[in-house]
Amino acid sequence: MLFETKWFTVFLLRHGGTIMKTSDMIRRLCEQMNISVSELARRLDQSPQNFGKKLKRETITLEELKTIADVMDVKFEQAFILPDGNEIKTGSE
Repeated sequence: MLFETKWFTVFLLRHGGTIMKTSDMIRRLCEQMNISVSELARRLDQSPQNFGKKLKRETITLEELKTIADVMDVKFEQAFILPDGNEIKTGSE
């Protein structure tokens, strides 16, 4: 699900029947990959303070999500899922 305003974009993921914010997804990814959010920020060539502010404000861009996937060596997918089950998607490749 995507909500877009003039000032920021917030991506939400349906997960286990609940809505998960982008920042929560990133924190969970870090936990599962056994690295700190600060270490992820450094891998993204950002200061931990700046990256933490982006997480707090929910201003992570689609390009940053793709970069996160690349530096974490995971797959990132974004898709429209049609009523018939077909998907229109973009990924991190």
